Amino acid sequence: MGADGVTNAGGRDTESKGVIFQDLAEAYRQRPDLVGRHLGSLLPTMNSKFSALSGAFWNRGLFVFVPKGVDAGIVLRGGYAPNLADGQAAVTRTLIVAEPGSRLTFLEDYAATGPEGEGEALAVAGVEIVVGENAEVTYVNLQAPRAKRQSFPFQNARLARDARLTTLASALGGHLSRADFGSQLQGPGAKANLYGLVFGDGDQRFTHHTRQEHQAPHTSSDLLFKAALLDQARSIFTGMIRIEKTATKSEAYQASKNVLLSRNARANAIPMLEILTDDVKCGHGAAVGGLDDDQRFYLMSRGLDPHEAERAMVEGFFEDILLRVPVPSLHERWRAMIDKKLAGVHE
Repeated sequence: MGADGVTNAGGRDTESKGVIFQDLAEAYRQRPDLVGRHLGSLLPTMNSKFSALSGAFWNRGLFVFVPKGVDAGIVLRGGYAPNLADGQAAVTRTLIVAEPGSRLTFLEDYAATGPEGEGEALAVAGVEIVVGENAEVTYVNLQAPRAKRQSFPFQNARLARDARLTTLASALGGHLSRADFGSQLQGPGAKANLYGLVFGDGDQRFTHHTRQEHQAPHTSSDLLFKAALLDQARSIFTGMIRIEKTATKSEAYQASKNVLLSRNARANAIPMLEILTDDVKCGHGAAVGGLDDDQRFYLMSRGLDPHEAERAMVEGFFEDILLRVPVPSLHERWRAMIDKKLAGVHE
């Protein structure tokens, strides 16, 4: 069953196996028990005013359902974010349910297309991901809205026993973005990999909050967040690893790495740990600095001009994250966006 803007690499073969891509409101009317069981369970309205806004006023949404044991392949949702005029708002919601033993790679593209007004607009997007036992989900969120857009995306996931989740949150466009991304590892053996990419220029402002919540034993999570900043751009990252009393023998890591490409760019990183039991392995770290002058000199000594050397170094900075996400089209698009931003500096 299809939905606007969704392209499924598996085509009709997966649809015949019960895979659903459907407008969320329609899905709720047709399947109230299935949708109602999960919708709002991971993003309670009392969490924040934007969570409350999303719960009360979402006007566009998507329901993704992968039945037990089915591989849905790579699913792309392109051109998702509506074009907004001055003063307009879009409130969207996405619910992904992967039953036990299923697989899904889902790319949700919030990059606006076409003309927009010159004034400011607001976009609020809520995403809930339910990963069943021994299921595997890869979720990619691409944020590249127009210059005057204010974006407030937030996503949370629940992982059952031996479930695996990989998420990539990427932010390039807009004037102001505040994002919250989390995972709740509720079943033994669950594993979550959370990655973040930010590239800001001009006076862009990015704030990211992440949560790795270990609630069962033998769970593991790994977070790597990278930001590169030009001009007067700002990035703030705060991440929390919480190990509950019931989560013995868990492993969790968190790293924030930031590259400043101009004197006026600023980055702040605040990794945090809250460990309520023993017999666990946890670590965190943060780094802020500029590009390595020796590396730049080496590349220029091999024939690259300063712009080409900087581009190669920035692409290399992000490359290890991109290679961990199996969506080749995303890699190409990221490189094109990086080139565009860097080209503006050297024009």
